[in-house]
Amino acid sequence: MANRLKLLLSNLISQHQNAIVPGQQIHDNILLAYKAFYYLRLKLSRKYFELGLKLDRKKA
Repeated sequence: MANRLKLLLSNLISQHQNAIVPGQQIHDNILLAYKAFYYLRLKLSRKYFELGLKLDRKKA
């Protein structure tokens, strides 16, 4: 049963929900968020407005 479900999990689990996917860790998403906000901080001196937004989908 687990092997049959494994074939369907890639369709059911979002790419960003990778904490339970073999070979990936929840820390991957934390590192991605850190890099994104670090990039936004570097761009503060530009004329363009950039925004980083964190949403909690359970509360939305």
